[in-house]
Amino acid sequence: PELVRDINKVSDNVAARNLMLSLSPGFPNRPATLAGARRVVDAWLREQGLDDGDVQVENGAGLSHSERAKPRAMVQLLRKAWRADQAQAFFESLPVAGVDGTLKNRLRGGRAAGQAYLKTGTLNDTCALAGYVHGLSGTMYAVAIMVNGAAAARGRPAMDAIVEWLARNG
Repeated sequence: PELVRDINKVSDNVAARNLMLSLSPGFPNRPATLAGARRVVDAWLREQGLDDGDVQVENGAGLSHSERAKPRAMVQLLRKAWRADQAQAFFESLPVAGVDGTLKNRLRGGRAAGQAYLKTGTLNDTCALAGYVHGLSGTMYAVAIMVNGAAAARGRPAMDAIVEWLARNG
């Protein structure tokens, strides 16, 4: 749990890649390979009820343009994670809006501050948020928002507005 917390809070891409490599069959007695780790991750994704192509992991850190995830699939995984044995540790690993990690300076002034627990994802042409938002009604919502395109960073205010709306109205 401590490693996942460190990876998620500050988006430690090297640690994320190393964690994925550690999933390689036979590791640490055999050298880890990304191909072996990908096979393990793909099998786990199928066990979670996802179809091939719903989530495509390349290096485990999200820093590859060949990595893909459908928002529906991400929400499905988040809902399963909410009910898992390690749910609390995973939940606590996520950055908290306006409080810490990659969200410390984001969503600070509204209802979402302290109520949205989201992992960020950013590439030159992609911005994403996925995690949980605690609505005013008391319901915890799983959410995945992704913007792709050359001007993806301009979508960040809209993404934040969706999270804020859900925190106020959900």
